[in-house]
Amino acid sequence: MTGSDLESADGAASADIAEILAASPGEDLHVLIQTGGTADWRLKEIGSGDCPKRFIAEGNELRHLETLDPCPMSSPETLHDFLSWGIETAPAARYAAILWNHGGGAILGYGFDELYPGTSMSLAGLRDAFEGLEARFSFIGFDACLMGCLETARALSGYADYLIASEGREPLSGWFYTDWIRMLEENPSTDILRLGSRIIRDFVSERNAGPYEPCTLSMVRLDQIPLLCENLGAWMEHAAGPSASFFSHAGIRSRLKDVGPGAYDQADLISFLEHAAGAGFTEGTASLIADVRDAVVLSEHNRTAGTPCGLSFYYPFLYPDQYDRTAGSLKAAGFPSDYFQYFDSFLSRLEKERAESLPDDEFTGVRILADGSIDPASADGAGLVSSLGFKQLCISGKGYVYAGKYDPDPDGNSSLYDAGRGYYLEIGGRLVSYEPASEYDDGRTGYVNAILNGSRYIRLRLISDPGYSDVNIAGYLEVTDSVVTGHEDTLVPPVRGLRKLQPGDRLQFCFDHYRIIRHRPVFDGVVTLDAPIVCGGRLSASRCKDPETYLSPAGTVTTREGFVYLEESSALPVFQITDIYGRETFIRAIDAWDPEVVIRIAPNEKAGAPEAPFASDAPADNSAVRQSSYSLLLPPGHVY
Repeated sequence: MTGSDLESADGAASADIAEILAASPGEDLHVLIQTGGTADWRLKEIGSGDCPKRFIAEGNELRHLETLDPCPMSSPETLHDFLSWGIETAPAARYAAILWNHGGGAILGYGFDELYPGTSMSLAGLRDAFEGLEARFSFIGFDACLMGCLETARALSGYADYLIASEGREPLSGWFYTDWIRMLEENPSTDILRLGSRIIRDFVSERNAGPYEPCTLSMVRLDQIPLLCENLGAWMEHAAGPSASFFSHAGIRSRLKDVGPGAYDQADLISFLEHAAGAGFTEGTASLIADVRDAVVLSEHNRTAGTPCGLSFYYPFLYPDQYDRTAGSLKAAGFPSDYFQYFDSFLSRLEKERAESLPDDEFTGVRILADGSIDPASADGAGLVSSLGFKQLCISGKGYVYAGKYDPDPDGNSSLYDAGRGYYLEIGGRLVSYEPASEYDDGRTGYVNAILNGSRYIRLRLISDPGYSDVNIAGYLEVTDSVVTGHEDTLVPPVRGLRKLQPGDRLQFCFDHYRIIRHRPVFDGVVTLDAPIVCGGRLSASRCKDPETYLSPAGTVTTREGFVYLEESSALPVFQITDIYGRETFIRAIDAWDPEVVIRIAPNEKAGAPEAPFASDAPADNSAVRQSSYSLLLPPGHVY
């Protein structure tokens, strides 16, 4: 158990050890635990210090066996030594190993030791840790985020019968240990599938994680994985054959939602194959989907986790700069070199497209309907649209602040924030900037960025139950400032679990700030508006109809084609369009609905085309705008 910040900040590892002790393991079930990764443990039996310690759970007590010299818990050698010691110390008919900490999937691997910052165990290192042991494991489990991926399974396929792990983010509570350990204590020969079913069912239960934490956990047959990897590699090679269109592949990948937090280049494997079949790649696809379902023998998820199949895979797109290192690690973890030929070609072409500016006529002929969706009868440019969002920029002082984004949903789900229907969100009497959660499709979940108690950057998770009265603040994720400011340049392990606001906490809400330069919105940093609010009792978010109450008394609400927007004197409603290569552009909403206007970006200066007005650089009369006192956070080079 690598405690890290999960233990030092929340006592999560100590809580799980307490669950183990509550099962009172006895003589027929040996539970050996190695602790480390943080200097401060909540359990007095573990105490403090930077040396890993080894214990055995006996009844409801934790008995200390030995203390090691200081060493990183994220080292393959440290893990190998513990596993080898455990097999020798407690010989058994069956073995299982559970790795407890943060997980980062194929890119970041597993294990983040608070005492050795910046280190983790790659999947190749994980394979090395299990190599050469004197026993095979019935299962290897990860009480960690994102480790339920094809790459983890391939790395460990030679060392265990099953993998139990989550392809998404785990809640802070992690696995619930008491009941399944008690089951083993009462019957050490319990069938492994029955045991796995109990582990999974307890994990996703509301009793364990509560109603708002997305939970998914799966059990994968590892003897099926090498052939599955081989078949997937062959399928991708065929799909990328001479007659294949890169346009089609880029469209599939760009519209594919990443699992978990959505920023680690891991996608649900069956979801990918179904997208591919829908795009015309049908040869061998049904057989490959059947192979995946055969390998994932058990999988469950709760109502907030979407519909994962139970196994994700690495498909580089967001972080191409991580590809060479990650592919090298995966080759060392057992993947054949020819498996990566598809990704080599895909990324080479993708980087070429991204290096070029958006052509002026890329979206020519694309039309947006009154409900905010793309007209299916549009010209070929519609196929280049990966995502479309309606963003409301409201004037405040020196420029525009981003009040929220509405993603048109083809399934008809209504968003919490819905400028298209005139809805904004406020918390504690303050307008907030709302971003739909990329990992959900229900329109009911999203985030609001804020600063907690003057120094900690957080993302409030908002969830609405049907009916949309008050919007529940389910908790918050503590994040780095780069997440709030939108300048993420370093990958960090996903935040695990929601924390609760406490009475007396002070919140200051963050807004992206834009200036209009040469007729286009240009991100100009992050600002906070007004003074903090102080939490007291239950805090919730509510829909509001009049954002100008908060930002500008000028301007009236008018309607066009069923949408509601503020006049340009107080707001700039825009559509944000992202193409299949990840490039973005904006168009004014009023232009998008004009039957005489086709969507195209601001004219290319080199082409010498006349410029069409995008928006005024500032309000015509600033005296009518409330001069909010705001602070600029990490501006990208601009000085006020």
